[in-house]
Amino acid sequence: MVIIPPMKNSRSVVLIATLMLASTSYAAVGFEYEEKFTSVTDTWDFAFPGGDTGPVLVTRCGELHHIALDGTQKLLGDIGSHVECKQQQAGATGLTFDRGITDSGFAYVYYTVEGQISSAVARIALTKSGDSITLDTSSFQPIIEGLPFALNGARNSGGLAVSGSGNHLFVATGDNNTINQAKLAQDLTAFHGKLLRFNIDGTTPTDNPSLGDTTGAIKAIYAVGFGRPYRIGIDPVTDAIFVADSARFSWSEVSLVSSGGGGNYGWPEIEGDGHTGPGGVEPIENPVAPLWETPKSSENALLIVGPAYRRPEGATGGLPETLHGYVPVAESTEPWLKLIGPNGELVETEPGLSGTRSIAIGPDGEFWVLEAQKSIISRLIWADEPPTITMDEPAETVRYRGEQTINLAASGNDPEDGPNVSSFAWTLSLYDGQDTLVESVTIEGPSGTYSLPLEVDIEGRLEIQVTARDTIGNIGTATRTLVPDASRITFNSEPAGVPFEVDGAQITEEIERVYEPNTPLDVTCPFEYTFEDDPDAILYVFLDRSDEKGADDTFVVPPEDFTLTCKYRRFDEPVVADDGDEVEPVVIDLGGNEPTATPPSDDGCTTGRDGSSRPWGTLVLMVGILGIFRRRVHFTA
Repeated sequence: MVIIPPMKNSRSVVLIATLMLASTSYAAVGFEYEEKFTSVTDTWDFAFPGGDTGPVLVTRCGELHHIALDGTQKLLGDIGSHVECKQQQAGATGLTFDRGITDSGFAYVYYTVEGQISSAVARIALTKSGDSITLDTSSFQPIIEGLPFALNGARNSGGLAVSGSGNHLFVATGDNNTINQAKLAQDLTAFHGKLLRFNIDGTTPTDNPSLGDTTGAIKAIYAVGFGRPYRIGIDPVTDAIFVADSARFSWSEVSLVSSGGGGNYGWPEIEGDGHTGPGGVEPIENPVAPLWETPKSSENALLIVGPAYRRPEGATGGLPETLHGYVPVAESTEPWLKLIGPNGELVETEPGLSGTRSIAIGPDGEFWVLEAQKSIISRLIWADEPPTITMDEPAETVRYRGEQTINLAASGNDPEDGPNVSSFAWTLSLYDGQDTLVESVTIEGPSGTYSLPLEVDIEGRLEIQVTARDTIGNIGTATRTLVPDASRITFNSEPAGVPFEVDGAQITEEIERVYEPNTPLDVTCPFEYTFEDDPDAILYVFLDRSDEKGADDTFVVPPEDFTLTCKYRRFDEPVVADDGDEVEPVVIDLGGNEPTATPPSDDGCTTGRDGSSRPWGTLVLMVGILGIFRRRVHFTA
């Protein structure tokens, strides 16, 4: 991996964005890494306006560029006349948009004010058509002014986010970056070291928590006690704010400001989770502990946080449902990206990032990252495979009865984690023969037992599902369906379509029914049959039954599943004996006389012993030696 040093500061930078072909450098647990747009030099923040639209970038000195998803780049405008960027860390530090922009809305820029030692937030009118973006920079209007700016060069202000409803702007401010002024983070008459909440037009909401002055601009204070909150992320569903507060001494932290605000997060009395800070303020009662902390990796390291993950509407990629609400966290001098849940759950990945400055969620549902050291925007494609879950018990062959206890056992294996699979959960759903849910039971753990009710429907079923997670949070599933301890009898004929009767009901096609073992059934196969739509009027005669019984014998349901078939042969086919020889037809007089060799009369009718003719005379029937284990003679006319 080639590291490109940061470019020297320049008032006017020509931005060239090139679409790279998907070039996965390497895979990490959870993500595949892809360089998406290169040569985004001097970019300090980027964001997506919504819909199937590429990102908009803002350079340090105020140029705004749009990169379409096909790589086409366009200069949208320049607000450099409003932006102070001569000082090393001054400039346009944050960018966001109205939520749900379909054709028009506003872009919001957090910037250092030209000629002043302060920061502000301005809005710019935006129009959007498909993947085309237009900004009217002449509409540039500061809506929040008088925000602090770090005099000593360190980035400590830049966090900007729009609420889930789209009605409010959240702004994070630093403490002015000097130890002597760190106490401003606890000063309720100053904006320093605070999380601020404004209406979307820059006015002060009346429903903010009462932390200090209940009137005027200071009423915008939403939470206090931060040092260097360079980036913030919001959960658009819960409006919880994740504040990435970079270490002044040793410990950086991610703090969670729940909807409603009002908390004190401890700086400068404490840093991170209870570590001693520079102090200089009154003791803080019950400071809010950080959601997560990490030791600072280097002197200039910045902690970066993105928006809490929620898959955009229409996106098919991205994180699994189990990780929705998790926030991405990176450090500007480290290769890792971690996912932190709202209760401090941690998922660690190392996709190989370099100089992370900003994180956004693209329209594809994947994380996009601005990497300052390489002057690129990369994409992290979620690629972690879910675990494979094996249901060891019950076996597929198990059948259940009333009051029976079913043993449950499962195991898992993950392509990335091996057998490190956890959070097993079972759901057992018992249905009757009418597909009505009788009961549903949930059981936690890789093993357990389930006891069936006293009575069960022999035509019902028991559906079993077990799920488990790997260390990333992907879910694997195994399912199994059990049937009652009853016999499933399939009725059919050969050839198909010959009608037969089961307990007086005629059946014309293959059918399956469930019975208690040893149940007697009256089964009748016709002795002969001709299909009505057969132009040749081929006669089929009964040959055999698969239970080795006669055509109209009683069938007793066996203890196992069985297929009862009425078998037929064409009348003109020879009958074959057990030894393979054909059996000659036998002439039988149905009038009660013995077989005779009397020749037929001239009219084609058979003549009786007395020489008289009668209609059809003596019928000639085929007698076959049928069956492998026995012989039977069948008569047909």
